Amino acid sequence: MEINKDTAALYDGIDDETKADALSGLYSVVYCPVCGQKTLDNYYICRRCGWEYDYSVENRFSTANRATLRNYRKRYLQATKRGEEGNV
Repeated sequence: MEINKDTAALYDGIDDETKADALSGLYSVVYCPVCGQKTLDNYYICRRCGWEYDYSVENRFSTANRATLRNYRKRYLQATKRGEEGNV
C-alpha cells in the first residue's frame, strides 16, 4: 500500500515501525481504547500504554491484558498522574 495525500492523515502521529506494520495490510489503524493514541488492531500492542488490542469491551476480562478495559484504563490514568506513563 502506498501513502497518498488522501491517506496521509491516517498515519500522522504513528511511529515508523507501526506505520510499516499498517502498510503491510495485516492491520488497520484504530485509536487505543485506553490512551487514545493511534495504534493498530488485530492484537497489536499500543506503544504508549501497552494495551493489546484484543477487541475487548469495557467490563469483560481480557486475558491478554490481565484486566478489564475499564480497570486497565483506570490504572493507566493513575500511572500517568504519577508521571509513570507506559505499561501498567
